Amino acid sequence: LVGREAVGRLSLAGALPNRWQERDLDLARIICRQLGAAAERIRVFEDSQLNNRLMAKLIIHSERLNRNYNLSDLVKAIGKAAQELTGVQQAAMFLLEQSNQYTCAWHTGISAQTVATITAHLHGSQNKDILSLNSPLLLDDLSNPAESPPWIYWNDELQDLSAAGVLPLIFEQRVSAVILVFYRQPAQWKRIELEVFQAFTRQAAIALENS
Repeated sequence: LVGREAVGRLSLAGALPNRWQERDLDLARIICRQLGAAAERIRVFEDSQLNNRLMAKLIIHSERLNRNYNLSDLVKAIGKAAQELTGVQQAAMFLLEQSNQYTCAWHTGISAQTVATITAHLHGSQNKDILSLNSPLLLDDLSNPAESPPWIYWNDELQDLSAAGVLPLIFEQRVSAVILVFYRQPAQWKRIELEVFQAFTRQAAIALENS
């Protein structure tokens, strides 16, 4: 237990029949509280380490985004920064044109055919969904077709994905670009990661607008 919240369970088994006395239950409660406190300290330490690593990367990439790039080099810098922050090998960045049509400006780890498939579907029903996002979104269960974008299932290269992240670049409440990142292993974003990703996308959107 951490406070009144259960963070896990401890199971005990014996080879011989045994009837627990109240003192046994009291001892078990003490042990569980101690284990819960230890687990919480480990979680806080790991979150602190993760926060330090991500913030260090964010500072480095923020400085890079402030350099005097042309649009092509800036897009590459944004894409590579998103790839490093999220830790993925496959990603793509799409710019939103004035006609509300997406153009892939950068991609890595995926084929041109896959990029074309994704782009075609971004022009369809997913367009409105992405345009309405106001923060990064993790699609953490791509095993369920009903809850996943159709381009996951209409392309052989993406069918074994475990999760996908959508990072919208928003400037003055308008999506100017979107970065898609693809996870081959199960992924869960912690609150710290989401905050860093959101800070990065805000900075990237400003840099993109200034270019």
